[in-house]
Parts: sequence; C-alpha cells; structure tokens
Amino acid sequence: MLRIHVPNLECFCIGFMKDGKSIYSGWHDGKIRAFLPQTGRLLYCITDAHVNGVTAITSTSDNNKLITGGMNGEIRIWRINKQSQNMESSLKEHRGRVWSIQVNSLNDRAISASADGSCIIWDIKSYTRLACMFENTMFKQLVYHPSESQILTTGSDKKVCFIK
Repeated sequence: MLRIHVPNLECFCIGFMKDGKSIYSGWHDGKIRAFLPQTGRLLYCITDAHVNGVTAITSTSDNNKLITGGMNGEIRIWRINKQSQNMESSLKEHRGRVWSIQVNSLNDRAISASADGSCIIWDIKSYTRLACMFENTMFKQLVYHPSESQILTTGSDKKVCFIK
C-alpha cells in the first residue's frame, strides 16, 4: 500500500491519468500535485492553481490536459507534459464551489457541477460555455452515461437526476 502524506494539508480531490503513469491531486492550499503511483514521489506541483483550494479535478483521455475546479467557482484548463504545466484558460461562471468535473470521450467537452445549483457544459477547445442547467440543490457529483447521451447528477436535495 502506498500512502502519500503532505504535512498539514488536506487533499480535496484525486485521480489517475488515463495511462496510469501519475496520480493527480487538488489541495486546500490551492496547488495541484502529481505523484508517481509506484513510489509517491512528487512529479510536479502547480502553485496558485486556485485561490482557496482545488476542489475538483479530472484529466482528458489523451493525458494532455487537466481540468480543475476551485472553491470560488473557477474552471481552469491546464496543458500538461513532462517539462511544463501551463494554464490554457480560466472560465468563471459558477458562483460556488465546483464539486465535480467530467470530460467526454472526445476530449472536447467537460461538464462541471457546483454548490451554486448549476451544471455547465463547456467546450474545452474554444473555452466557451455550451449549456447551463440550474436546480434548487448543491450539486455534489455528476457522471456521463457511457453513451454520453445523458448526465447523472446528485446533490444536497437527496435526489439522483438524469439530464438528457
């Protein structure tokens, strides 16, 4: 068993790059940290990724991008490679904490769920909002249906909802 410990810090979100070669994570100090899965050695650290913490994180299936959400509602898109990690875009439409982000299989769209009661579908190539849905809930999690024809959400209203 591998245990990665960063003293006095809380990890808000975590995932594996699709190739399995690194673990990415978002922390309450606003940093993104990536580690080797075999040893836990730090690969890179992106400082000042989000003010007040990185609360949601996911990667594209081609391992080239991370999409992150923050405590203040920002969505950021990062180009990732071995030598550098650069922010490509910062999108701000949520008014509350971003709890969950998912990327579609074509790596051209992402959907984010927020505590403000909104889910937003983003075009992550042109960095624009495609659609927005509102409910009287604090969205906590969302996932694409395997066919990507529907989105499944859950939130503070104790309901599971399908969005077509």
